[in-house]
Amino acid sequence: LAPTLTATAAPDAEPSGQADAPGGSEAGVRETADGALDVTRDDATGRVEFVRVTKDGADLAPTADSPSARGSVPRPSDKASDKASDWLAEHSMLFGVPDEQLELTDEITDAFGDTLTYSQTYDDVPVWGAALKANVDSDGHLVSLNGRVTPGLDLDTTPRDTATQAANTAIALVRADPPTDHDGEASDTTGLTATATPVIYEVGSPLGQAGPTYLAWQAVVM
Repeated sequence: LAPTLTATAAPDAEPSGQADAPGGSEAGVRETADGALDVTRDDATGRVEFVRVTKDGADLAPTADSPSARGSVPRPSDKASDKASDWLAEHSMLFGVPDEQLELTDEITDAFGDTLTYSQTYDDVPVWGAALKANVDSDGHLVSLNGRVTPGLDLDTTPRDTATQAANTAIALVRADPPTDHDGEASDTTGLTATATPVIYEVGSPLGQAGPTYLAWQAVVM
């Protein structure tokens, strides 16, 4: 069964206000990048969603000992995370979030380089669907970052209900409207179990829209 998302606000909490994304310094990124910079903003939200350098061998984060400074010299893949993390420590506000909200959660290495995923958290609670991907090519150039994160978070992360209560609510929702098979027959919902974890959910985010944010429970029913 597909995961079920049930929202529960913190006690007496109002949804988090969505202030405009903090500016971040696009000019500062341009000053430090080696190569022409291309910054793309989402049409609906105005948030930065894609940053890249546009010429071969260009680098968003050139350093004295980087490949861009000494030619196309292969580098160990474990340096990719250092390079991307250092860039985010200085420039993450271009995407509207402080770097302490971005946690390296995945790294994929192939013949083309490394793709690193930085997932957003707030007060140790994951932000649903919010992540940036940094791309470091096989020569060690940081060539692009892209993704969607939620700026301006300011909310209580103490849940009103327990994880058990949230799981039971999710099971009740599935039983009230069970999934059907290709013949339209309702699935057997006896013996269902569920797990629930807290998340921060921005209304509209699945559609690429900005909206209020709530503390919610993400429940997986099996």
